[in-house]
Amino acid sequence: MKTLARIAAAILAVVTALSLSATGAAASTITIRRDDAGGSPYSGGFRFDSLVPMTLNLQILGMNAVVQCDSIGLNGNVGSDGSNFVLSAVSFGNCTSDIGNVHSIGFEGLPYTQATLRYDPLPGGRDGVLILTDPGLRIRFSLSGVGTCGYGLNGSIPSLTVNLYNPDNPNRPDPSVPEAQAEIDNAPLARQPGSSLFCSSTAVLDGYGTLKGLGGSGVFGQTLYFTP
Repeated sequence: MKTLARIAAAILAVVTALSLSATGAAASTITIRRDDAGGSPYSGGFRFDSLVPMTLNLQILGMNAVVQCDSIGLNGNVGSDGSNFVLSAVSFGNCTSDIGNVHSIGFEGLPYTQATLRYDPLPGGRDGVLILTDPGLRIRFSLSGVGTCGYGLNGSIPSLTVNLYNPDNPNRPDPSVPEAQAEIDNAPLARQPGSSLFCSSTAVLDGYGTLKGLGGSGVFGQTLYFTP
């Protein structure tokens, strides 16, 4: 009888684990909605506009350096369930560096299509997450006296994480702006082939901004909301 009891307990444990696993998988799905938690699902174009300067922190010959762009805009498309993600265009405004003039800067290899969106809330933090895994993702810039530096994804740094916040999340990066927000929080990137030897082996990208959908007037003014 004791043996049967142990077998029954083991079976119950397996069934419970499978049940919890299935529940966790369901909780990781995402629905992008219009306006608020009760809004209709939204599929279509999206626009990211930075609220603070975007920075890339690296080292040049062992000295700390910062490349900063006062504004950055990203355009793309996404399905309401996070599928069919495409990041198709990036624009920069007033990019500078504390060690020399920035002659050129841009994202290469667009469009980026390899990404996963999940509803993945953290206590005191985000509501969802976007994980970019496109191997072509890279940012390249040219500095006076240094040459060209390129940073992106590779085997050692295979993904870039973007935290997503709802418009009513009190922990969103800028609580004064009632829109969905996306945040890159000190995300590491790896030096790419063709970079100057002066460029450090890694750099760290940081910044945040608003995330809006395409409204009926053809303007990116549609408030977005993330739910399971």
